[in-house]
Amino acid sequence: MRYQLILVLVFLNSVLAFSQENFTKHTVSKGETISEIAEKYDVKVTDIYKLNHNAKNLLKLHSVLLIPVAHSKNTKIVSRTKTNKSERTHEVLAKETLYGLSRQYGITVDELNQANPNLGSNSLTIGQKIKIPAHALPSTEIAVVSQSKKESAVVPQATENTNQSTEENTREVLPHETKYSIAKQYGITIQEFNKANPKIGVKSLKVGQKIIIPANAILTTEKAVVSETIVEKAKEEIAVVHQSKKEKLKAELVEKNQSTIAANAMAQDIIREVLPKETKYGIAKQYGISVQELEKQNPEITKKLPVGFKLNIHAFNAPEKEVAIAKVEVNNNNNNNNNNNSVVENNTIETTKAEIKTFVNMASRNTDFLDQLINKAAENIGTRYQTGGTSKSGFDCSGLMCNTFGAFDIKLPRSSIEQSGFGTKVEAEEAKKGDLIFFKTNGRNQINHVGMVVEVCEGEIKFIHASVGNGVIISSTRENYYKRKVVQVNRVL
Repeated sequence: MRYQLILVLVFLNSVLAFSQENFTKHTVSKGETISEIAEKYDVKVTDIYKLNHNAKNLLKLHSVLLIPVAHSKNTKIVSRTKTNKSERTHEVLAKETLYGLSRQYGITVDELNQANPNLGSNSLTIGQKIKIPAHALPSTEIAVVSQSKKESAVVPQATENTNQSTEENTREVLPHETKYSIAKQYGITIQEFNKANPKIGVKSLKVGQKIIIPANAILTTEKAVVSETIVEKAKEEIAVVHQSKKEKLKAELVEKNQSTIAANAMAQDIIREVLPKETKYGIAKQYGISVQELEKQNPEITKKLPVGFKLNIHAFNAPEKEVAIAKVEVNNNNNNNNNNNSVVENNTIETTKAEIKTFVNMASRNTDFLDQLINKAAENIGTRYQTGGTSKSGFDCSGLMCNTFGAFDIKLPRSSIEQSGFGTKVEAEEAKKGDLIFFKTNGRNQINHVGMVVEVCEGEIKFIHASVGNGVIISSTRENYYKRKVVQVNRVL
């Protein structure tokens, strides 16, 4: 019996030594996929599955995976240069843990414990001072190190005469602002925002919170420039025909002395009945106004839109069959010709104003609305995945789309396969923000996942969606997991 026990102990020690020699342990962090982990350690996904059979079904947060060490490039993640810097000190914030700090500074928990031998297994307390090893880098700098090395080989060095400002700006977070909307506002990436604000991490922004805007950020004023350009262009185009139109109307009054003339009214007052399955958005779009304007004109429909309700609509571009032709009574007495001419001139000027306003509204409405749609979806970034979920407590992929579009009174079908039949199919190369993008991710010949396009750049489509492993996030079609599984793009708006 004693000999058998000795043999078992020898065998266990051999297995342990073999494991330590051939394998390393990896703790799964938020947002990681099995393909990313395999690429990180330069091993095949199948090799990881051989050692971790349960990983095939579900990759759980904080679960530990065995990774083959033979071809590991784990030590190449960050090329740390030796420096003479002394250790830095970190003050513990609310909800921070040793694991979180190790991820933030690109080091291991063991290295933190070695630098702080008094920690032991005690929990961290707010305000506690933690020593950070000198070689540690904030997590936002890890990816930058590798990228900067690549760029330094091909990008010429800046001359000494460059006058670029290196000062960072500080501002407060406003209501409804998110990392994504702020990054878009200043023309920077999420990664650049996180690099400038490493203490925020994955936490959501709070109203009034102080944030740092990188020095290279430029507050975008494109919308104002576009609007001004559109107005000027409209004025120029309409001014060309304005004089001839006015003279023509005057001549008709003098020569024909008609009793009535047809004039384009600046706006029309329409009464129309709500039909079955109509939405506020559909009706507002038909008349060239916003949902808010439609509700302002008809306060009774703020909460719901009853079938048969008669709407009072004051609009600029009502359908032709509903336009009420404004008639101007003309006195046959030639002595009143001057007054009549004045009426025509005033009507022409008012019509010109209406044309400018309609032209600008139609040109800018779609862009503004799509930005509102994307910002609405981005407010849910970080929300967990929940099968059948359609609210802040949890979303599935189609539930996120229903919630986002439903906020603007656009009712989508409930499932991703049903949503794939909604709207108009377009080629992936023609995708624009606001389009729905569909995937087949379960290995079957049927659509089972949907997201919304938020940005298209040089063939790369970025989309927001509710993923099973990471909740609501923004992903890219250049990621290995998604680029082979895109099957369809639909234009809803």
